[in-house]
Amino acid sequence: MKDLEKSEQAFYEEILATMRRTGEIGDVFPRMVAYNVPAYVLGVFWPEERTRLIASNEFPAFCIAEKDWRGRIENLHSTVKDEAGNPILTFEKSYVMQCDTMYVVANAGAGLALCRIPRSPGQVWTSRAEASVVFNASDGSSSRDHFIVQGKESLSPGQFIALTKRQYTVAGITIPRREITGVAMLSIALLEHHGVSVAPVRSKCDDILARRTGGLDKESVILATEVFRFFQEHSRGIQLHPFWERAAGMFRIPN
Repeated sequence: MKDLEKSEQAFYEEILATMRRTGEIGDVFPRMVAYNVPAYVLGVFWPEERTRLIASNEFPAFCIAEKDWRGRIENLHSTVKDEAGNPILTFEKSYVMQCDTMYVVANAGAGLALCRIPRSPGQVWTSRAEASVVFNASDGSSSRDHFIVQGKESLSPGQFIALTKRQYTVAGITIPRREITGVAMLSIALLEHHGVSVAPVRSKCDDILARRTGGLDKESVILATEVFRFFQEHSRGIQLHPFWERAAGMFRIPN
């Protein structure tokens, strides 16, 4: 996936320009999620797999969310267990973007496993049937829904890595910050598509992008929240994809 070769600056300049031009969240959001989450996680924990993914044509999805997990890894029920000498992943993930390859997080003994799982006919994919998580490209070239996915997979040695829960918790703080800041910048690009002046928050967006390159902190989330509030105030009367109502729940200023 060639997007993963790009710097934060180059990637965001490209997708923000696309958003200003088309105004269609489906043109940019799936790409942004792939860049923000699986690519980031692989870069932190599994760089050789990230290199493999870049060289492929696979679209990735990071799969951790489960029913009733409430954002806490101690509530995960997916497991990797030894069965007759073979590691077996048994999983059910509740928000999986349509993809070629899943990166599934599961319990493995006292720690976690991050597993590369190609999509296959043996898995059960059930659409969530929610308009807010269906993303269609403006030119009709692609559509990505979200699914509940169940499966049981035998793992080869090169198909997974072990993580401690502490390792993942540290990275897990950064993932929502990457998503929140990205969505905030997209929201302002959408206003620009509709001819709304965004001068009052332009410097905040520039600051967010600079922070993404150097490291995201609570101040980054506060800036993103202020930017998104501007979007909410100035998007009244614009017909919006249902995603934007869902996105509003992401923006809470941290303590």
